[in-house]
Amino acid sequence: MSSNETADAPDVLLLAENWARGMGKVTKRVSFQTPNGGEIVVLTVMHGDKQVFVHEWNECISVFALMDLPEELTTRMRAMSSQLQRRLEVGLQRELVSLGRTAFTFRPLPLESIVHLQRISVSQLIRISSGDPSSFNRFADAIQEVVTSIARAASILAPILSVSGETIGTSVERTVPPGMYG
Repeated sequence: MSSNETADAPDVLLLAENWARGMGKVTKRVSFQTPNGGEIVVLTVMHGDKQVFVHEWNECISVFALMDLPEELTTRMRAMSSQLQRRLEVGLQRELVSLGRTAFTFRPLPLESIVHLQRISVSQLIRISSGDPSSFNRFADAIQEVVTSIARAASILAPILSVSGETIGTSVERTVPPGMYG
């Protein structure tokens, strides 16, 4: 990345980039052209093997992650009964709303049935500032929470690829890490 790219970056995106690098994360900037001819700069941040995106939006940043569903998964969902498809959709939505600060979107919109699901997007919109000491922690939390949401969605959908018949779990085992509360 040239020093020009960094100098032209929005202040909050530059701050997020510096914080991510300070946490040891690998970052990269990607530019996209909008339909109206503008340009959007998105920061990619690697969190383990998961890619998280950071984008400036109205003086805030949107921290988001995406999960594209493989065609094999949608093929298997089509083979399920409509009742099991509905249970799967409700279970997936329940998991995605379990982290209150994280929003989610299904693609395509409107989603008429879970069998048409192609992508899940989860995001958090936060305001960060170098003058606010809690901003760094909120940014770090947002990265972890969007990755956690994607992992929860994957844990709901993964059994479909590994089981035959019409049995599927629609919840994630919730446990407290040892030593967390005492």
